[in-house]
Amino acid sequence: MDYDNNTMAAVYRCIILAAAGDGKVSDDELDFATEATHGTERFYEFTNGMKGAFAKVMGDMFGLDDDDVEEDAEEEDEIDVNALESDEIKEIADEVIKNLAKCESASDIKAYTSICASVVPEDFHAHIVSTAFSLCGTDNNELLPDKKEIRNIKYLCSEFGLNFKETQKDYLDSLTWYQDDLLGDDLSVEKIGEKTFSGIEDNSADAVVTISILAAYADGDFSISYQTIAEHWFLASCDIARAKGEKVVKVLDNMGDYIVDLTNAAQEPLHAKTGNPYPLMENYNENINKIAEIASKVPEHINGAIEDACKHINDSAINRLTIKNAYFMCDHDRDDGPIAYSTMNMYGEMERQSINHHEEAAINKIGQVLNIDEDALYGIIKRLESGEMGGLSYN
Repeated sequence: MDYDNNTMAAVYRCIILAAAGDGKVSDDELDFATEATHGTERFYEFTNGMKGAFAKVMGDMFGLDDDDVEEDAEEEDEIDVNALESDEIKEIADEVIKNLAKCESASDIKAYTSICASVVPEDFHAHIVSTAFSLCGTDNNELLPDKKEIRNIKYLCSEFGLNFKETQKDYLDSLTWYQDDLLGDDLSVEKIGEKTFSGIEDNSADAVVTISILAAYADGDFSISYQTIAEHWFLASCDIARAKGEKVVKVLDNMGDYIVDLTNAAQEPLHAKTGNPYPLMENYNENINKIAEIASKVPEHINGAIEDACKHINDSAINRLTIKNAYFMCDHDRDDGPIAYSTMNMYGEMERQSINHHEEAAINKIGQVLNIDEDALYGIIKRLESGEMGGLSYN
């Protein structure tokens, strides 16, 4: 295989080098790699297009002719990156396995890795390592690479000047619906199968997230994804476990369905009084006035809904983490939805508020109902604003 003149082959020699760390490249890994070359082809088309657009912007900024910009781009990017056939991937794998078999020590493997990495354009470095993690995980039920595959990925990261731990963290995070950082060094996860939502248990993550949902909905607009709500649920679970001195966070296999039911249950008391805007969203333009009317009623009824939801919190150790969770939920609600509250920044520009006055009032109401001293609540908010209490990452 001519790796000097076939960039795709050079890229996948590196990726297969990682997968061959355990001494073999399985049929599943070969099939995955063949299919992945199509993704790499699209990756190159996208990044190359972005580079072209950036070059044009810079050319316009500095007064360069379009012909000069296009000529420079053509000279830099004259490489073919085309998806490979299965027999080509098999040829690369056979060659990599053969060469690794000649390596008698870690130094030999590092040297071979250096040879493979040397002919790959820098644009592909991060893509190679990311794809290598996915490829190496195909032979494991938990999608985790073998230790020797990890070793080869580390060698690739070293050659490319990439941070292995950061790349590994990104991969591990992609395997779960929650952010692993929240576990820290003191918690672990236990899967407990499927569970049907049937009501809110006192002092639970369900109770905390219900209150958070109401706080973010205080302005009549709640546009957060179920994924984000689930992440807040996991944040609450981790915080509650630490507050109770527990070491295990229990998660469900059907978290997606569970969060949908929890969210509906959290908002239902308000919808009973204001109307439910979500069915109207399918024909948003036609129903915009009805949606706005429903939204305008929410602030009138939000305090009563918060009071009822806070009845499920009767452990003072959970009070502060409830405020924390509600604050983060409100903060995540700022970028979506039809209702926006803006303020002028120091540069005289209008920017969307992180937490608007309705949401702020709701957070204060939560503090009041949970009997958090006004000064203590002020201190919590200031610590949240400054980042001292972390976020959706354990800190």
